[in-house]
Amino acid sequence: PTYRAEIAQKHHQKYKAYYKQKTCERKVRRKGAEGSHTDAEWEALKAKHAYTCLRCGKQEPTIALTRDHVKPLILGGTDYIENIQPLCHGCNSAKNDKEIDYR
Repeated sequence: PTYRAEIAQKHHQKYKAYYKQKTCERKVRRKGAEGSHTDAEWEALKAKHAYTCLRCGKQEPTIALTRDHVKPLILGGTDYIENIQPLCHGCNSAKNDKEIDYR
């Protein structure tokens, strides 16, 4: 890779969590959902559930937990922390747009 590509890759790794959060925020705004939650609330929720996917039982750091909306935004769900559950990417994708509460 070129020097420029290496710099871009290092920048992306350094700010990966930031970009991911901003992408989630844009998604919520685009769907017109009300509410929001902080990164601190998300970390507290993951800690409450022992950094475990509520569907399959796998734990971080083996997998990366994602924010799953219990009631999907497309069905009128909110982005408040009370509507969020930690799921791994595979379980979140499998749930799709269904309203399933694994808590």
